Amino acid sequence: MQPDRREEILSAAERLRAAGETDLSVRKIASEAGIGPSTLRHYYPTQGALHEALALRQLGTYLSDLRITDQSVPAAERLFECVAQFLPSKGAGVAPLESWITLQAEAYGLEVHQPIRDLFDALDKQGRARVGGWLDMLAREGALPKAATSDARAILLATVNGLCLAMVNSERLSLARSRSLLRQVVDALLAPQR
Repeated sequence: MQPDRREEILSAAERLRAAGETDLSVRKIASEAGIGPSTLRHYYPTQGALHEALALRQLGTYLSDLRITDQSVPAAERLFECVAQFLPSKGAGVAPLESWITLQAEAYGLEVHQPIRDLFDALDKQGRARVGGWLDMLAREGALPKAATSDARAILLATVNGLCLAMVNSERLSLARSRSLLRQVVDALLAPQR
């Protein structure tokens, strides 16, 4: 059986990131994958395409659609379960959030590291698409007006980002309280229109 080069390349990039490498250059990834840079470029012609594929793979293992299609479960419960995946898991503490914020500073701060910025841009794009897909599904069911999905997506993502920041700042908002606040926002978004 022929090895899946795309998967080998993405696995190599993930190994480098896990080892703390922040400069995910084509040469470094190709070397880690045991291939030449031109072979890597055959599968991922641009740095952006490589970073987007990596982001999609990472989100695919991190985010799940859970029960979003199970109409026997209330829409607000399904949406809450899905969006709550953006918060840390129980027992994880705030260390992953602190690392995430440090990487964001490298991506968008005063000294921009373009490869990290490309990765964050790809992650943001994929996260917005995933949340948008969940909302579109609920809109097709009639749980949310179709015209409201774009605003709902922005509200949900802003809420999650704000909660994550509040969990690491001096206030140290607890995970339980963060989940409770997220639940309130989801319930308000899906409340019947008056």
